[in-house]
Amino acid sequence: MNNGFDLLRKEVIDCNICTGCTACVAVCSKEIITFKDDKPMLIMGSRDDCYDCELCYTICPRSTQMQEEIEDFLGDQEIIGPFIKICSGKSKLDDVQNRAQDGGIVTSILFDLLDHNFIDGAMVIKNVNWNAIPTLITDKDDLLLCEGTVYDYGSPLQIFQDYTSLKNRLKDLKHGINLSRLAIVGLPCQIKAIRKMKLISPGEGVIPSDLIVFLIGLFCFENFEHDKFLDIIKKKADTSGNEIIKMNISKGKLILNLSDGIEKSLPVKELSDAMRDGCSACRDFTNQFADISIGSVGSEQGYSTVIIRTKIGEQFYTHALLNNSISEKILLPKDIERIKKVGKIKLKKVKTIDFKPDT
Repeated sequence: MNNGFDLLRKEVIDCNICTGCTACVAVCSKEIITFKDDKPMLIMGSRDDCYDCELCYTICPRSTQMQEEIEDFLGDQEIIGPFIKICSGKSKLDDVQNRAQDGGIVTSILFDLLDHNFIDGAMVIKNVNWNAIPTLITDKDDLLLCEGTVYDYGSPLQIFQDYTSLKNRLKDLKHGINLSRLAIVGLPCQIKAIRKMKLISPGEGVIPSDLIVFLIGLFCFENFEHDKFLDIIKKKADTSGNEIIKMNISKGKLILNLSDGIEKSLPVKELSDAMRDGCSACRDFTNQFADISIGSVGSEQGYSTVIIRTKIGEQFYTHALLNNSISEKILLPKDIERIKKVGKIKLKKVKTIDFKPDT
């Protein structure tokens, strides 16, 4: 008889559409799923230990489970997803502005939430030599070390693998810090998995989503495999990679800022060989399952587009705005159409899987 992981393997992993979000690892209460060689797998000899709860399969962002709950959450807003408000914003904090990728909105909101004790920590990605390293931040000053975009795939949910057991989830085992109210910054696949966990049990959510109180989603067109990505950049842009201090994708080009002040660029389409296989099945550009979604498309340089989707997102955003951590500008209808246009382009690229279950 198939268990949940068997279904996950058959419909997702073997179909080459696994996102690498590691939600299946995080949600497994028996701790028998691990992530190795860029895919989930059962720990050797652990098949008989499985509860057959099927949570690993149910909450996978690529599985077809929970369609009714998903449709209820998304509503009828095509491409953009559900929203309360759409605007453009930027940080008003000098330290953030000096390091920001675009508007510095993500860092500034997290700054405000940590400063006013709305959250205990934030699960983010840190750039270490252009590797995406999942990092748990509990000190707002450490957020500055995690600013900027990394075009490598790392899932903040991997942080939960660092705990001996989820029964101790309310404590950081090393520092003894209460961590029952976390924010997370993630890509659409990662955020969708967490939202599915929460929709299973409204009000709390299944472990470990019960620890996550705020979901910040980043716009994402596609992501890349680290080594292939850097190899292409080195060849196409004639750079060793060591002198790159900033990367940004804008208007179909990857912009590279080098330490000597030189700017280089190459068309994003030349990076296609480095795209992660799991991205080929993704339909979500604007991160529709987040509390707040943030990206550059639709806003002028130096600003970020902000899509406020939920009441908690509105509450935390408004607090940062009233506390002068951020400023905002109106987005015109033509700007919103630009967002929709990119979202539609992504939809056209979606790979469909003609999966036929055993009969």
